[in-house]
Parts: sequence; structure tokens; C-alpha cells
Amino acid sequence: QGETLAEFQEDVFERGPVNEDNLFALHCVEEYGTADTEITDDLFMTSDPDVFQHLLEKKEYASKRRFFLGSSGWGAGQLESELRAGSWVMVPYDRKFVFDVFSPGDEGESWTEIIWKRVLKSGGVDPLTVVAPGSSDSGYN
Repeated sequence: QGETLAEFQEDVFERGPVNEDNLFALHCVEEYGTADTEITDDLFMTSDPDVFQHLLEKKEYASKRRFFLGSSGWGAGQLESELRAGSWVMVPYDRKFVFDVFSPGDEGESWTEIIWKRVLKSGGVDPLTVVAPGSSDSGYN
């Protein structure tokens, strides 16, 4: 709403394509979480500027928060349909994949590439077997 929170220099992850101008925070600081903002045990999502301010004020919270611009959404029944069709790989939640910082890979891989490979492997999926949308059916990309 045009107000300045605390000034900070850290990554703000872009996601979308919904609410591209809205800022959200994922965090695991229970004192600022509520039943309405809880996603799972020790993981909360908020768009409350007061909570942003609290999360930014304490350096010890730096490893317990991530800020995102934009979000994704699904229509009624859409996500369930995509799950039944096998369009998603389901893996158990692990805090490290949300809050840990990973260095770029030896071959110049981005943080995004590294994290998705690790998430897939944690679910028993070889990342080399996943075919990107719009790619050929041959599996060779």
C-alpha cells in the first residue's frame, strides 16, 4: 500500500502468474503464525505487513523466512484433476528445501535447478527422467 517496511537486501522470489504485485512471506516463526496462516507443522504463509516487519527486524529470523512476489492458483477441482493425471510429483515437506541456502552447482546450475533436483531425489525421482511440458515425447532434451 505504498508504505515502507524495513529496508532490507535479500532475495525476493518471483512466482505467479496470479497476484503478481502482492508480497507473501513463508516463515517458520511460530510466534507470528496462526491457525489461519498455517500450511503445515511449523510452516506459515502471510501477507500481513505487521508480520513482515517483525520477521525483518530480527536477524535470527533470516534463515526462517522467504519472501515471494506473486502466487499461483487453481480453479475448483483443478489441482485434484492434475494430481490424478500424474502432473505433479508429491514429496514430503522438508523445511530445508524452503529455507536452506544452496550454492550454485559446479556446472553453473542455478539455485532453482539445484533445489528442484534435490527435491525430486528426496521423493525417489531421478530428475533426468522428468520431461518438461512442451518437450518431445522422446525424453531427449
